[in-house]
Formats: sequence, structure tokens, C-alpha cells
Amino acid sequence: MDIWKPIVLRKTREEYKKTKLWKARRSHILQRDQHKCIKCSSSYCLQVHHKKYMLDCGLDKPENLETLCASCHSRVHSLDENYNNGEIRRSVSN
Repeated sequence: MDIWKPIVLRKTREEYKKTKLWKARRSHILQRDQHKCIKCSSSYCLQVHHKKYMLDCGLDKPENLETLCASCHSRVHSLDENYNNGEIRRSVSN
């Protein structure tokens, strides 16, 4: 099975994260990044982060995925003005 072949996602994000495909992709990225956060080198509570969100046409490709610890992952999202508690914030014009 080619784990990097593009797919049409017909599941919620949470359902997708439980699939064998996501687990294989996640495992590949963790191995590539030597099971360490690319920001601080921690090996505790690792997560795979999409640099460009899937909702913004980001893909599950190796170049769009990186390993972050939970702390750095949280910091990355708190610095992103379009991200708020895991949901895309819509811009509102005055």
C-alpha cells in the first residue's frame, strides 16, 4: 500500500486519525524526525502537525507534516491567528 497516495477524505478528522492509513503516515513522520520534536528535541507526548491545515488544502504529504511535542504544538497554534481551539476562525468584516 502506498501510504502517500492522495485520498478523498470522507471522514471527520477524529475518525480519520483512527484509521490505519493515518497511523502509518504518523509512524513514518515520527521515524523520519527520529521520534523527537523538531522545535525542542523533546521525545515526550509527540504529535504530528500539519504545517498547512487540511481545510486550507494542506495535504498528508511528508513535506507538510512535522513532529512536535504537545507543548510546541500548542504554541504553534496559539501563534496562528486563524486557529482557535482547533477550529478555523472566520474573519468578520466591520
